[in-house]
Amino acid sequence: MASLIEPGSLLISMPSMLDPNFMHTVVLLVDHTPMGAYGLVVNRQLGADLGGLMSDRTSSTFPVYCGGPVETQTLQFVHRLPQLISGGTRLGQDLYLGGSIEAMLGVVEEEGVGADLRVLLGSSGWGGGQLENELQTGSWRQAPPDADSVFKAGSAESIWRAILGGLDAEGEQLSHLPPDVRWN
Repeated sequence: MASLIEPGSLLISMPSMLDPNFMHTVVLLVDHTPMGAYGLVVNRQLGADLGGLMSDRTSSTFPVYCGGPVETQTLQFVHRLPQLISGGTRLGQDLYLGGSIEAMLGVVEEEGVGADLRVLLGSSGWGGGQLENELQTGSWRQAPPDADSVFKAGSAESIWRAILGGLDAEGEQLSHLPPDVRWN
């Protein structure tokens, strides 16, 4: 696959990635410029809920995901609900970042709509040229924008394995390696 780094695309960490912040993660790329890149890990639940983080605004038990090790006090959300959450920035077909916080809070209270929303605390960042270097050295595989992958249900590990395994024959083989390749 050509290495076109564009907003909305997915970065799938390779099994050799041993950094605990990114081991077995799927990152939604939000922005990429010569100055650097910014993304959100979309497959790791934080173990917190929205009501716990925004108790003054909601009592919702809606799960919050860990977007990454940077800006860990910043709450963001991605969704595919532009008809319900206005003001979002389009990242790809049927994929949006942010928008009206009030509308998002309304969505988390609606039955069945939350499957199209991820609330994340923190983000992931790379300096200028860093992501390109990590792609060249094989730390990441890229996948085209895919909202279904962003909102896939399951454990962090099962989501990572499903997305990596769906890339191609090599990804399928890699998805069956043990959680830490040093165990092999």
